[in-house]
Amino acid sequence: MGLAYDSTNWPTTSLSALSIAEMTGIPRQTVRRKLVALEHTGMIASEPDGAFRLVDRPAELDIVNEIDGYFRRLSLS
Repeated sequence: MGLAYDSTNWPTTSLSALSIAEMTGIPRQTVRRKLVALEHTGMIASEPDGAFRLVDRPAELDIVNEIDGYFRRLSLS
């Protein structure tokens, strides 16, 4: 099973740490720490209201797709 990231369907909704905590049952402070760590990697960004959102399309995803495609081609040969 390959990884596929379609930028046309990239989520644009922002969520607060509290809403993620309520949806997942993970303590809010734990969610907040993880979100801040993800923000430092450039995968997500914080909004002025304190919510978080995925960045438009992290460059890392292009690399993941390239590596996935490479291994798919190897498996077909």
